Amino acid sequence: MKLIGYILFLFLNQLLPAQSVKGVLQALAQQDQTFLNQNFASEVHYSLDLQSYEGSKIEAIQSVLNFVGSSSGKNFKIIHEGVPKGKESFMGIGNLVSDKGKFRVYITFHFKDNKYLVNELKIEKDGL
Repeated sequence: MKLIGYILFLFLNQLLPAQSVKGVLQALAQQDQTFLNQNFASEVHYSLDLQSYEGSKIEAIQSVLNFVGSSSGKNFKIIHEGVPKGKESFMGIGNLVSDKGKFRVYITFHFKDNKYLVNELKIEKDGL
């Protein structure tokens, strides 16, 4: 019985990062400030089309949502996810399409307060 519990724990632990990447991309697409507020670290490093910033999660959320545009007609796709050896952090890359164009999104999560939180976000306009 312990073995089943251990296997289940490992399986669920591997799902959490992927669900978080999808959740953040979906929240960006839907302009879901509540979800982003729950999943951003208190201080966030973020880059919008090659301009870097550092600020509170509220500043980061507002800047990022303004950058990608309104919530009409958006979609997203996860391109890649990775978990480093230490599992203190993980990252994801995705595409986001909005009324302002197509974007490549890079998300880095760090384990803090018993939860993976976004501590770095980079969004670039995708010229392709």
